[in-house]
Amino acid sequence: MLFAALLAAGCRHDLGDKIDFKVSLADDNTYFAGDPVTFLIDGEVDNLLFFSGENGHNYDYRDRTAVEDMELVKTAGLDLELRGRYGKRAWDATTGENEDQQFEVYVLKPGKTFAGLSKDAAKDAEMIAAMEASSMADWDRIEYVDLKANDDKWNTKLDIDLKNYLGNFVLAFHWKPVEEKGTWRWWWLRARMAVAIEGFEPTESKLLDLGFNFFMKHAENPYHVNTNGSGPDGSIILNSAAAELQFRGGKKAACDPETWAFSTPMALNRVEKDRGAVIKNLQNYLPSYTYIFEEPGTYKVVFVGSNTTIADSSHQVVEKTVTILERPLK
Repeated sequence: MLFAALLAAGCRHDLGDKIDFKVSLADDNTYFAGDPVTFLIDGEVDNLLFFSGENGHNYDYRDRTAVEDMELVKTAGLDLELRGRYGKRAWDATTGENEDQQFEVYVLKPGKTFAGLSKDAAKDAEMIAAMEASSMADWDRIEYVDLKANDDKWNTKLDIDLKNYLGNFVLAFHWKPVEEKGTWRWWWLRARMAVAIEGFEPTESKLLDLGFNFFMKHAENPYHVNTNGSGPDGSIILNSAAAELQFRGGKKAACDPETWAFSTPMALNRVEKDRGAVIKNLQNYLPSYTYIFEEPGTYKVVFVGSNTTIADSSHQVVEKTVTILERPLK
């Protein structure tokens, strides 16, 4: 009874009718930015979705999840800060030479793929061993110098341009501290990643927003991470008061704390799908629809209609081109 009443109140035709509607522009439209534009709707349609043609509401991009034109990506960068503390450093203050680096930073090369950790310890250990044996052939190493030890400042700052890594970005860290006088070197990290794509609001991410997974090569549980901001020597710590990510060395590590960390693969050129606005359903009669374009320009306006029953469904797309003018000065 209720279903029948809703149909009678909100629809001018039988539910089984095929869709057939038209859209026209009202004669009294002025087409200046900021003025209402009225679309007249006539015909048989149960549901209507409206795409204005503006950024974020373009019918042609309703299924788009990433921009294909990389020129639209105006900036993509990672500001990474490192703070090495205690233990043996890679930089020899006497000779000025950069010895075997104990904390390595990598970015997956363009065109390469990385499936991530499987959480099967044997398989992950085999995969990492193969990466190391290839001298990290699929990865670009980000070079830097470990300048100071026992310094309370963030003394290493890396500004990494990511515009060559947009399609499949993966960041990797390799912590391989050398024990000296019973102490393993610590590393604290923090970072901000910023991406700006033309036509979209810029995005900014913290380091841990990148979704890291860890593999401590010599630990009984290689995937263990301390998430509450603290942890023992020889462990991985997230969200401490001092740093977003902490590779804690120290004197009491239960084993060699060598660790690999990998961010979750992501497309930096990803965008939200463009969306339409629901302007009509079975419960409302809609002879016209009014919309205000705030900016001058030519817009492809699209109305997507649908009629659906248990037995059948039909769809119709109606396009209109609307040119909005800049309001003349008085």
